[in-house]
Amino acid sequence: MNVGIISSRYAHTLLEYSTKCGECDTVLAQSEAILYSINNVPQLEKVLRDPTGVTVEQKMSLLRTTLGNEKMAPSLEKFLHLVIHNERADLLGMILFIFGKLYYRSRKVRFAVVTTAIDLPDEKLEKIRLTLSKLLDCQIEAESRTDPSIIGGMTITIDDYLIDASVASQLSEVRRQYSEKITRIV
Repeated sequence: MNVGIISSRYAHTLLEYSTKCGECDTVLAQSEAILYSINNVPQLEKVLRDPTGVTVEQKMSLLRTTLGNEKMAPSLEKFLHLVIHNERADLLGMILFIFGKLYYRSRKVRFAVVTTAIDLPDEKLEKIRLTLSKLLDCQIEAESRTDPSIIGGMTITIDDYLIDASVASQLSEVRRQYSEKITRIV
């Protein structure tokens, strides 16, 4: 059984169904809240994984409570009921994670993390965000991080891609090339 394929199929189904029902934005917000709870409350994940000790309705009730006083979107409620009824609750975290990725991809939104050695001023981060948006023809949501170990320059991670323009990586490349030349000489 390929967990990734199964989770991906369920996530695609949720995206199509919630879009058809006109609840996709609400479903995204609620699925993110549920995913946060699954990832941060180990007991919730344990109960969801229990195939025999907890009924489908009890599991649904727990998932509803993760939203606080907010009423769960009908399309999400039906979908979660289907997932739990089909004994796929153990995949729920992955399904909701993939759903979020699919949602943003369908709306041409990508996420970037810009890492620099020192704090990056907001104006520079905004300039980088606008440049990336134009280059990639999509909306970029950018976040800034600091990591003194890169020495200077920056790294930009967009989804699963890394653009490394850091001084540390350039020094590493010089070291590697120097090492190769020394090895050939000796």
